[in-house]
Amino acid sequence: KRMEVSGNYVHLIVNRPQELWYYRSSNGGMNFEPVKVLFKATVGYIYNLQIQAVGDQVYISFSNYCWYCSDKNLLYLLRSTDNGGSFDNELLVTDKNDVVLNFTSLHTERENVFLLYQEIVGPSTNYDYALHVLHSNDGGLNFQDDVISFPAMSGLHHSLQLQDFSGGFQPKIASDGNRVWIIYGAWDENNTQGIYVSRSFNGGQDFQEAVKVSGPITNFRVGLETIAAKGDRVFAVFSTLDDKVYLSYSSDGGVSFDSLAEFTSSTAKHLDGGADPRVAIDPMDGRAWIATTGTIIGKVNSNGAMSGSSLQGTLTSNTRRPRIELTADGILHLVSEAGGEWLQSGSFSETDIWYRRVDPNFLGISSGDQSLRMDFIANAGDGSGVHQHDNMIIGPQLGERF
Repeated sequence: KRMEVSGNYVHLIVNRPQELWYYRSSNGGMNFEPVKVLFKATVGYIYNLQIQAVGDQVYISFSNYCWYCSDKNLLYLLRSTDNGGSFDNELLVTDKNDVVLNFTSLHTERENVFLLYQEIVGPSTNYDYALHVLHSNDGGLNFQDDVISFPAMSGLHHSLQLQDFSGGFQPKIASDGNRVWIIYGAWDENNTQGIYVSRSFNGGQDFQEAVKVSGPITNFRVGLETIAAKGDRVFAVFSTLDDKVYLSYSSDGGVSFDSLAEFTSSTAKHLDGGADPRVAIDPMDGRAWIATTGTIIGKVNSNGAMSGSSLQGTLTSNTRRPRIELTADGILHLVSEAGGEWLQSGSFSETDIWYRRVDPNFLGISSGDQSLRMDFIANAGDGSGVHQHDNMIIGPQLGERF
């Protein structure tokens, strides 16, 4: 994650690759101050950049890797308490044996700061990784390092890849006050892979035994699982290799989870499949919105059941990386990538970024002859389906509330 917005401040970070560049705007992105170099590596390169901003606090984490150095991997945290005006630099992890990797999911709330990484604990060819959580309860001044994964059949921990980097960043940590939930994939004592949620109700000081949330499903897309939570409601979402999206819901803070509910269960065309799911809490009612490729959105009822889904994006066949954000008034902002399809002419169509603003209060307000009906007209083209404008949707211009 390379951009954060907090109030009128917009924060951007870029690696160059031996320098960490920082851009800041104090007027909502209308103008940006001259770039600042926050860190310059003397050896190796910088990667795993992440940024979080809460109020006037800004946190940036990154690692400096050098395969031929005595210190192979160094994990740093930059911390600002004045909206990015100045930063303190803290070294969190020093790796001399080249066994730590996959720093991800920098997450902050109030004075709590969390960050995940993996440690190689067996032969490199076995991919045995212990999952660590770094956590601080004083705004990043002091950190504690705990292992939250568990042993597989061999007795060694075997947590799975934390991110599917072709699908973009997926949040793995959710929090509400001092409650925190972490979602990840791992092998169990029978070497069967599943998706698990670990929880702590004291800011990460203690984590309870992980709870499996994937049920009998094992063909999930590793690294694309994600989570959101508010109060006692926890929403764990993941997708499978056959393009199905599932929700596992808890009403008791993650102590237990209900049976899986399929988000893509509709038999309607364009609603029966998806990948790269996202989940976000509605600040108006504490319920969750789910988005997946298509782009499809739907809301989860208070009892964990789906309230139905709707197509909000483009019907192009390869939408990717949907992203959703909800503002304080409940307005949903939806962004996805689409296009880049192979054409019969021997080239790719352009890749586009699609944006839609959705006012949930406008959905389902009436029925019958007086309600608004939107009809789609598909341009069939020559019927081959390989030309750029085949199946292009022509529809009415419905204004900013759509």
